[in-house]
Amino acid sequence: WLSEEEKSGSGSGILALQFPEWNEDDYYDLSGEYNFLKRDWRNVPYRTEFSSEEERMRFVTARRLVQAALESRDEGVKACRPGGCLSDIGAAIHAVADAYGYDTVRHYRGHGISTDFHCAPFVKHFRNDDKLELIPGMIFTIEPMIVEGTAECIEWEDQWTVVTEDFGRAAQFEHTVLITESGVEILTLP
Repeated sequence: WLSEEEKSGSGSGILALQFPEWNEDDYYDLSGEYNFLKRDWRNVPYRTEFSSEEERMRFVTARRLVQAALESRDEGVKACRPGGCLSDIGAAIHAVADAYGYDTVRHYRGHGISTDFHCAPFVKHFRNDDKLELIPGMIFTIEPMIVEGTAECIEWEDQWTVVTEDFGRAAQFEHTVLITESGVEILTLP
């Protein structure tokens, strides 16, 4: 999210470019290409000192939101297996969001990785009825956006940055996974 003076950004917006200079409170999101694969990367700031109790609580609740997003991504990955369904991923993610009292954005989805930046299969990060069977060789992203308030979003005029309609905070983590003969391999780990 952006500073209090700016509104909260979610998803794949290049948020660092919204500021005249970088500071430790900014998030950034970069997209790039390596060989034929196209990817995006994110960074999350961390603080241990605060100027007030209000600021500390804002960071405590933000860390809780970030933890929920991380857990939801990881549970989505755990749901991946050959013979499983695409809907298993969304159900696992949504269950984590529910457990924390948050919601998950429905408009944006994970996507296949290929010579195209965003291609099928499209991975819904919420409960759904997509019965696409997961088969070995499939490569796609799992990148749920978890929100404190409404899951409804607005796209800014830059046609890239996304905010929730209530300008609430959001958190997102992403992995690219490969369905293997025996389970799942996370391709975005070092």
